[in-house]
Amino acid sequence: MRCKDVYLTRDLSRLPGFNWCKAVVNDLRDAPVTWEVDKANKSLSGCSILLIILYLDNLQCKDRIVHTNTPRAKYFDQNVIKKLISADRTKDQQGKSTFGLLPPRNNINTCYYMPQHLSSNVPPSIEPLATHFPNMQAELHELVDQIGSRSRKMRAMLALENFDAEAKKALSYMNIGQQML
Repeated sequence: MRCKDVYLTRDLSRLPGFNWCKAVVNDLRDAPVTWEVDKANKSLSGCSILLIILYLDNLQCKDRIVHTNTPRAKYFDQNVIKKLISADRTKDQQGKSTFGLLPPRNNINTCYYMPQHLSSNVPPSIEPLATHFPNMQAELHELVDQIGSRSRKMRAMLALENFDAEAKKALSYMNIGQQML
């Protein structure tokens, strides 16, 4: 258990207010970085149950599971998981288990399927979240002009200039993050 998890659960009444989707994505995003730093640990931190369900849910198997309904985890009780592990695992002469016997299934008619438009082979473009933030210097310059002291006026303009620079940087990070998703 990580210190971060302990910290998040220190007040259980706050748990329903957390953005759990964001927490899982952030956890999965950070896991490879953590692993890269400490390869000797040989374990991948993160929301492992999500990765396990995703792996198991994409295996071609005999069990009939409705693949279009969500949440997917509700279909994976202990019996289903045991059957999938048994069918997907092999052991070598030393008893070491390896997985990968079951082939991946086609994702058509599943909750993972995203139909492509037949008229175009080009993937849809992703529009940026926002094209710009308002320039605070331009918006508030008339109010700043009303400040009597020249030094206060200069400090106000500098503060607005810094805000505009940070807003531009934040927009850039948001657009990069959206492209990565």
